[in-house]
Formats: sequence, C-alpha cells, structure tokens
Amino acid sequence: MIFGISYGQKETELNNEQLVVKATHWITDKCSDLNNRYENDLCVKKEIFEFVNKKLNWTLTDSFPKGIYEIRMNLVVEQNGEISKVVAKSEYDVLNKELEKILMLYPNQVKLIDQNGKAYKNNLIFPMKFIVE
Repeated sequence: MIFGISYGQKETELNNEQLVVKATHWITDKCSDLNNRYENDLCVKKEIFEFVNKKLNWTLTDSFPKGIYEIRMNLVVEQNGEISKVVAKSEYDVLNKELEKILMLYPNQVKLIDQNGKAYKNNLIFPMKFIVE
C-alpha cells in the first residue's frame, strides 16, 4: 500500500489589520519531530501503514480482479488526537468497511499541530493504494 498525507494550513487573525498563516503538520506520539516536517510526514505514513498492514484481513481481496486499487481515506481527528470518524471510499464496500473499522481502532493519537505545538481538529485525508496480483 502507498500512503499520501497532506499538510494543512490554519489562519488566525491577530488584529483587524494583521493576518498570520501558521504552518501545520500531522504528528503521532512516535512521530513528533517538530523541526523536520518531511521526515515527520514519512514517519506518520509508515506508522499508519504498518498498523493497517497488520490488522487488515487480506483474504477480503482474494476475490478481487488483478489490478491496482485506490481507496480514499478521510479521518476526522479531534483536537485531542482521537479519531472520531473514518470514511473509506472505493468500489468495494467490504473493503471500505474493513478499513473504517481498522482505523477507528488505531491506538495512537494523530494530531494536527502548528509550529507552536497547538493542536487543531481537522480531517486527515489520504489515498491508499494496493495491488492485487
């Protein structure tokens, strides 16, 4: 499977005339290098991939035709890092439901934070791809 996670942006207003754009990125307990967002992004992707890879019932894909499959994942992540909702979208409902169930069990907190360490509620959206041979 291949994962892609995008960075978000959060805007806040200091006063009526000045607007500050804060850079934000995703972290977990194991992936929290606030100074290197690229390495941190790779770490978060790897952590999620390993969890899904261990938990996914791979026999679900036995009846799938050979090919490359993409599932669009949308996780609602609360300010405290808990995943409150997961929506998976692909042409296979059984796979969508399995991925939604697995990611709701994800044990690590995933947070969107700004450069000051402040967390925000947001959506974590990424594609998952896998190959059936």
